[in-house]
Amino acid sequence: MSKSLRVLIVENSEDDTQLILHELKGGGYEPNFERVDTREEMIEALNKQAWDIILCDYVMPNFSGLEAVKLLQGKELDIPFIVISGKIGEDIVAVTMKAGAHDYIGKGNLMGLAPAIDRELKEAETRKERKRAEVSVRRLATVLQDSNDAVTVQDFDGNVIAWNKGAAKMYGWTEQEALKMNIAKTVPEHKRKEMKSFIERMHKADEVESFET
Repeated sequence: MSKSLRVLIVENSEDDTQLILHELKGGGYEPNFERVDTREEMIEALNKQAWDIILCDYVMPNFSGLEAVKLLQGKELDIPFIVISGKIGEDIVAVTMKAGAHDYIGKGNLMGLAPAIDRELKEAETRKERKRAEVSVRRLATVLQDSNDAVTVQDFDGNVIAWNKGAAKMYGWTEQEALKMNIAKTVPEHKRKEMKSFIERMHKADEVESFET
């Protein structure tokens, strides 16, 4: 069953656009697309609706892939951006990736397009989940900041995300010091094993009713 995909194609060639659409359909996608090839048209398209992915040629008469990715970054939109172009130098690819592009596919290798889109969509969803989690943690930390009880929040790797005033009093580290720390590296080896067990249970069930360490 085809997966719906809202795709903004930044490309001046109608023929190349049709080749891209053919590959998308062959890769299991049903594209809802718009083609633009100028800065003004891209701005209008970004303002008009949300897009799942942007596929962009690098060299166009009135626009460029580098200008397009910088435009996207300026709008602070986290949309996967894949450059699709003919042969361009590795230095140009590097500059474009550094500017914010997520991947590069040569026009002679469009078979790799669908897998690249699959990967970038998954990574984009991971970024969104991480941002949502960070917002939730910051809200929780604000509520608990003034508690006399020590309340700390760490990610699954042991990095401190939140550290309230109660924790500062109990453990002696300020919030600024704690946010640079990895708690997993400060505890004895047998305690690390307990923490690992806790994390494994969290991954399996998404929740743990009772666990003390």
